[in-house]
Amino acid sequence: MIMELTQENYNTQSSRHRVFGINGASAVSVVQMPSVDDTTLWSEPRMHTFAVRLVDMEHADLFKDALELAMVIFEAWSEDTGKEIES
Repeated sequence: MIMELTQENYNTQSSRHRVFGINGASAVSVVQMPSVDDTTLWSEPRMHTFAVRLVDMEHADLFKDALELAMVIFEAWSEDTGKEIES
């Protein structure tokens, strides 16, 4: 079976949410919301991993790829922490 790595963006004006999936199942997500203290500024991003059953090396490689892509997004969004949210 051919496995597929996907990326979905669920961004709004005041939040960022990127999800990386394997065969339609969420594997890793990165979320950045407004700061609690000042909703016009970005808070620190959060990365979440989901329970993923790795059934073979191809699946494990895709999960690794999803983590690596999420880390790139996490690093980029971290640079925006404390910066003004642009509308």
